[in-house]
Amino acid sequence: MEIITDINTNINAGPISAGVGFFDGVHRGHMAIIDRTKGELPRAIISFVNQPAAFISENKLAHRLMSSEEKADILEKEGIDYLFLFTFDEKMRNTSAEEFFEKAIVGNNIKKLICGFNFRFGKGGEGDVELLRSLCEKEGITLEIVEAVKCGDEVISSSLIKKYLYKGDAKRAAELLGRNFYIKGTVSKGKQLGRTLGFPTANIFVDDEIIVPKWGVYQTFTTVKGVRYPSVTNIGNNPTVGDSLRLESHIIDFSGDIYGEEATVEFVDFIRPEMRFSGIEELKAQVHRDIDEVRKRNM
Repeated sequence: MEIITDINTNINAGPISAGVGFFDGVHRGHMAIIDRTKGELPRAIISFVNQPAAFISENKLAHRLMSSEEKADILEKEGIDYLFLFTFDEKMRNTSAEEFFEKAIVGNNIKKLICGFNFRFGKGGEGDVELLRSLCEKEGITLEIVEAVKCGDEVISSSLIKKYLYKGDAKRAAELLGRNFYIKGTVSKGKQLGRTLGFPTANIFVDDEIIVPKWGVYQTFTTVKGVRYPSVTNIGNNPTVGDSLRLESHIIDFSGDIYGEEATVEFVDFIRPEMRFSGIEELKAQVHRDIDEVRKRNM
């Protein structure tokens, strides 16, 4: 998959089928757009590195469901040939809808374009699907509008998925995403308290731009060195030992040195909120109960 980061750079390819949007999380609603790009033409996605809405509101650290790198990985696995991944900066913010259309769509010979029903583009969100339809008609571009994708009676969206993760409802988030929500990171050395208590944990750094689910203990799967293991993961500040925010994953029935390795933690279900214990022994007893609970769920 070729990644293009400059809106002024044209790929000079033949006719292309492309989907356009931010695609945070690449959830089931996004997949409806991605699937419609399939056909005889090479496939592309037009997206952004950062959230336009977050930039406009000057909330630069608005939480995302995944990094740009993770988004690119998924899109490549879906068979996308070209990923236009633009940075939404002040110049982009002041780009008119017509100019964006000319540079990103017409300039790259896109002949089939797919977007969501609520897609907006251009300065101040001036462009909507009706303007896009008009522009496409003038250029002989086929436009397909994907209507809302629902799960039950709820319209799937990145903001809705975040709402459920903030509530700790990893199961509902997975239903909307079409897979478990996950966090990727490098395993680092923590205080190694878990090792002394008999349940060593993989301490994983969490990028502050990525959403952190409700603090507490979760049933998870942790993938490291290409192997997926059942695990128990605590995310929070470990009030009993007075830490700052940490993601610690105890990989069940695993031993080995994985410091410096990349790990992926999938959140399956919420087990309990964070708790303050009277001491280390009470903490140790509860962690063993958490591990037993996850063992039962994976039987």
